[in-house]
Amino acid sequence: MRIISINALPPYPPTFGGLVRTFNLLDRLRRRHELTTLCFCRSAEDLENVRWLTDHGWDVRAAPFARLQPSRPQSWPALARHLAAAFGGRPAGVTHWDQPAMRDVLAAVAPGADVIQAEEGYLGPYLLRTTRGARRILTALDVYTVTLSRRLAFTTGWRARWSLRREIARFRRYESRISSQVDRVLAMSEVDADILRGLNPAARVAVVPNGIDTIRLQPGPIAEHGHRLLFVGSPLHQPNIDAAVWLLTEIWPRILQRRPDASLTLVYMNVPAVTRLAEGQANVRVTSRILDMVPLYREADLCLAPIRIGSGTRFKILEAMALAAPVLSTTIGAEGLAAQPGEHFALADTAEAFAAAAVALLADVDRRRRLAEAGRRLVEARYEWNRIVEQLEQVYRETEIG
Repeated sequence: MRIISINALPPYPPTFGGLVRTFNLLDRLRRRHELTTLCFCRSAEDLENVRWLTDHGWDVRAAPFARLQPSRPQSWPALARHLAAAFGGRPAGVTHWDQPAMRDVLAAVAPGADVIQAEEGYLGPYLLRTTRGARRILTALDVYTVTLSRRLAFTTGWRARWSLRREIARFRRYESRISSQVDRVLAMSEVDADILRGLNPAARVAVVPNGIDTIRLQPGPIAEHGHRLLFVGSPLHQPNIDAAVWLLTEIWPRILQRRPDASLTLVYMNVPAVTRLAEGQANVRVTSRILDMVPLYREADLCLAPIRIGSGTRFKILEAMALAAPVLSTTIGAEGLAAQPGEHFALADTAEAFAAAAVALLADVDRRRRLAEAGRRLVEARYEWNRIVEQLEQVYRETEIG
């Protein structure tokens, strides 16, 4: 098959969330099909990442990204795009990424394609502009109607709440419409699929879950330090920032009261909202992006996923399980995974319960080992990338062109 993949960012390096999924699936698809990858190029770093991909055999077409500068609009189209993002009926993120340069790149490569796939929900408009003849597939990494609605519960201030409610209404309309306008929507879990069908019963949804490289990520011996906690999350994803803030303000002080020797590492969370809180906390380390996470997972006694908002599924949990690192998560953190609380991971949903569970697990290496071993067996059975790419290919074959 000839496949075109539309991306907001170059799918390398696969250091977080959606990029992990995109890189691993596309890397396998390009070896089995004719794949062209489209992405925006916003910076010198993006350009280097595109060069890495092309040097390693990828067919990549990059489009320049036009940044919005409302104080000094560079052109009338840029000003119109800014006004549409602020006051139009579409979600701001959809307008932000809908740019003429990418439309031109897509128009040049689309003829003859069998599949055109947009790798994020807000990239959907590109699919609606393609000519008939290709299967139009939209990847819903998140259901933003749900993600933003959950964020509303933790948002204060009438202006912020009003703005968020407006964006929720925009996404509800957008996700409802786009899910039946394209030929297939890929959901990360049955939970997300049911939500999308609830927004629009005519939605054509298939579940193609996130996966993990169980060959590269081999388990090591269970850590027995008894005090090392780990949180991993991209600051580009708001649920991770919310989780880190909640962890530092409400959970970590409770843990330290009971285990003064405990230590916490937050990876890739070097953003002001997190670093300011971490500065006043004992035994807390915040790092920038780390390309090889394996040593940190293997040194951690317990991996934390204190997620309160968001949708989709969490790579941090799959990655920890692949490396046989025990996991403590909230219900939302583990949502959509086939993991069972008490068997594959430990569960806690309040700050007090989360802290108490962390302290209890730090003191119980045998329980941590049981959780870790069960988690590894689960990802081997359900979430290996080669299995996932076969599911995706089956969706391609079964999708009818609308």
